[in-house]
Amino acid sequence: MLTGEGADEMFGGYDLFREGKVRRFWGRRPASACRPRLLERLYPWLARSPVAQQGLAREFFGRGRERWAEPGFAHQPRWRAAAALQRLFLPEVRAEAARTDVVARLLGSLPGPFRRWSFLAQDQYLEVRTLLSGYLLSSQGDRMLMAHSVEGRFPFLDADLVEIANALPASAKLHGLDEKQVLKRAARGLVPPEVLERPKQPYRAPDALSFVGPDAPAWVAEILSAGALAEAGVFDAPAVDRLRKKCQASGGEPLSNADNMALVGVLSTGLLHAQAVRAPPGRAGPPAFRTVVDRLSGPAAGPPPGPR
Repeated sequence: MLTGEGADEMFGGYDLFREGKVRRFWGRRPASACRPRLLERLYPWLARSPVAQQGLAREFFGRGRERWAEPGFAHQPRWRAAAALQRLFLPEVRAEAARTDVVARLLGSLPGPFRRWSFLAQDQYLEVRTLLSGYLLSSQGDRMLMAHSVEGRFPFLDADLVEIANALPASAKLHGLDEKQVLKRAARGLVPPEVLERPKQPYRAPDALSFVGPDAPAWVAEILSAGALAEAGVFDAPAVDRLRKKCQASGGEPLSNADNMALVGVLSTGLLHAQAVRAPPGRAGPPAFRTVVDRLSGPAAGPPPGPR
């Protein structure tokens, strides 16, 4: 099955790239009253848009705008939002997480020419390295596809196409705040105008709302129980319970991105612990994963290694 992964990363399609461009434009003149008005052009499709309230939007997106030329600038709001989820950790887990600055480690591993690239290229590189490879092509891609015996193919990640995309100027991808310019031009005459010219709107699943309503799966209550949380040893049970009640009280209204991420993160961790760590009755320890491993080096002769 052909899928579209890579088109946004290669051709500047994500809102993060538009957001970074606006924030850098504002950061060059941080006292400007006009430049932050461009924030209002972001996220028009989102019911609970982070720019709906101008005061809060300027405070949130304006943080650190004086560092607009630093590596990772466009990703800082996302990293701050993700770090805020540590409020759900047990104190000892939160302390352990604080021992390592993962952002500093990531930025310290950037390639030498990074600072000479355009800002859009810098943002694209970090997006590919953090979200595309570790999540979209793995958790949301191969694991989901192969679980149903479907093989995904990603034409936008063809090596030659990626090389061409990387050689294009930033304006061929993000022209003003209009994304994927060169791709739209290539598709003109092949794709209907109402599709080409409509505002970009990502696919959004209901996420946390699927797990707090009357039709929530039975396992949700078990995963969120104080006993299961204590056994997993990651999240603070009272904090999780407050989050669960907050989500339930929404009455089906869209939740904030932070609450969505938090509840889904707790549930995912609980499922992983239940299926891969917790020992069922009659088993003394974690399961033995039987995976055939192809050795890339070793004896030239002999049969391949058996399951492990």
